[in-house]
Amino acid sequence: MKSLFKNGVVAVSIIFSGSLYAKEANKDVAYTQAYDLFEVMHLDTKFSNLLNQMLKVQMQRPSITKNLNKDQQKEAYEVTKTFLNKYFGWNNIKDDMAKIYADSFSTDELKEITKFYTTPTGQKMLDKLPKLSREGNLLAQRKLMSHMDELKSEIEKIMKEDKPKGK
Repeated sequence: MKSLFKNGVVAVSIIFSGSLYAKEANKDVAYTQAYDLFEVMHLDTKFSNLLNQMLKVQMQRPSITKNLNKDQQKEAYEVTKTFLNKYFGWNNIKDDMAKIYADSFSTDELKEITKFYTTPTGQKMLDKLPKLSREGNLLAQRKLMSHMDELKSEIEKIMKEDKPKGK
């Protein structure tokens, strides 16, 4: 009976470890597929450009540069650039991004997305997407701002109602 129990425990352990190995292997495949997608999307370059834009914005803030002479501003620029690359550089974030993609898409879906982005239409999409996103955000802001008085009026009505607070 003890032998049967031991054999059962061993069998369950083997099955369980096999399924863990399979999950780990699937995870590795999904990560590899995510890295392939990143390459096709040119995310390393896009991310580098984003960091440079962030750096320029930061260095234009008077709160950072107003008390610095030109030499100090150059030094602050380099320190900030090093800092951003250290914590937000592509090499420091790509594994986390791969996990996000691997958790969000199956390996087959990642392959399909990668295949799409290798086409001329997919490359055009990658090229146009930042502009489309900016324009979409600006459109949403304009729409919201053009109706802000209406929202403000509705909130003021609520505030004027004679209701006890917290109920």
